Amino acid sequence: MKTLKSLTSALAVAASFVLSPSVFSQQSGNWTSTAGGNWTDTANWTPAAVPGTAAGDAVNLNSNFTAGTKTIILNTNATVGTMIFGDGNSTSPSALILSGSSTLTFDNGASDATLTFQGSAASNTFNAPMLLAGNLTISGASMFPNFGGTVAAASAGLKTISYNSSAAYFQSTSVISDGAGQVAIAQTGSGALTLNGTNTFSGGVRFTRATLFLGNSSALGTGDLTLTNVGSITLSAAEGLSFSNNMTLAGASIGGGAGNITWTGNITQSAGSSINRVGRTDINGNVYLSANSTSGNTLVLGGTNNGDGSISGVISNWNGANGTAGTMNKIGNGTWTFSGANTYSGTTQVTGGTLIYGANQTIAATSVLNIKTVGTSTTATIDFAGFNATVNSVLFGGTAAAAGSANLLSTGSGTLTLGGSTAVTYSTASGTNPGTATISGKIDLGSGTRTFSVADSTQTTNELAITAAITDMSFG
Repeated sequence: MKTLKSLTSALAVAASFVLSPSVFSQQSGNWTSTAGGNWTDTANWTPAAVPGTAAGDAVNLNSNFTAGTKTIILNTNATVGTMIFGDGNSTSPSALILSGSSTLTFDNGASDATLTFQGSAASNTFNAPMLLAGNLTISGASMFPNFGGTVAAASAGLKTISYNSSAAYFQSTSVISDGAGQVAIAQTGSGALTLNGTNTFSGGVRFTRATLFLGNSSALGTGDLTLTNVGSITLSAAEGLSFSNNMTLAGASIGGGAGNITWTGNITQSAGSSINRVGRTDINGNVYLSANSTSGNTLVLGGTNNGDGSISGVISNWNGANGTAGTMNKIGNGTWTFSGANTYSGTTQVTGGTLIYGANQTIAATSVLNIKTVGTSTTATIDFAGFNATVNSVLFGGTAAAAGSANLLSTGSGTLTLGGSTAVTYSTASGTNPGTATISGKIDLGSGTRTFSVADSTQTTNELAITAAITDMSFG
């Protein structure tokens, strides 16, 4: 019994030591007032002391507020490691606002700081200026608040804001900057992200799903935008915005978004991707179909949203040297225009709508032109629009071509020159039976052997119609 008593006393001493304020310095605070008030008023807190005086402090602003809007005024600079924000009383919804000109620093020592939202009020607002001493993880089971304060790094190094649930909304008044270090934003859940401020942060944005809404041409800061495919991404922007950020498409499916946008930065694929917006998308930067890989990727333009677009930069096989040929695929009923001196050598395929040449030889002669209508589209067209180009291979129809569909290659006042040992093929591969394919405008046969190979289709008696004026005929 004597031994047991000694052990009990030792445990009591140890417990007292662990809980001693001189050793465990973090100060927890629970906002218990059912109304708003000043941060420095001890009557609003349990225990009756103001938290937020040191790294690692835990603050809970999840009180059972009465209905209506409640404002907590940050009237002193504070430092917290973890914060819960929002009304936990589901029977009396209220909007919570954190305001004030003082600064809230998120610092959880060696661990990431956390900001957790509760409640469902869409009008919850986080207006206090924020400094990041380390990474910050934002989460919540329901609605995120509006962010209206400035955000910056408090010290050197990269600080990442990660959010993994509901929507995050940064207003025109919330400016995200690097501060003393570098700031990045990463989305790891299914929530939407709205960036409206004139931001200057350089760490970039990494986005994986849901909707990315951009309300300002500087919304992304100066860093790269990386879109990764874990479900479809809606790239939505206010009308007429222009973005200079470089963008990486990691197997991303980009859809939706009614506003017309211009992308002046370069676009690099690390896996096949698609751009299928409602609004027009004009790409003035270069497009690399593969990034540091010998795997040839396909970039799909268009789809059910039928948004038009253009690429005036150079489309090449990959962002490096050599590499396997990349492929361009125009689908849906929209219209896209290529006007750069493109060098990619994979197939240029049009399965719906129109692909327009915006300059002479905008598609390399080594790229096979494959024109075949697929799915609900009724016509697939490549239009030289009065420009000239040499083509070494043209394929009409082929695997998956829609029955009875019309496929057209038009040069307008321009000229199609048949180069190399050109083969023009009308295909009914895999039992497909397209309709009439037509070449109109002007054809220069050049020199060499020219082979026109035409399969029999059950959908038409005139599989290949050449209405173009033929010049410089020679027989090799």
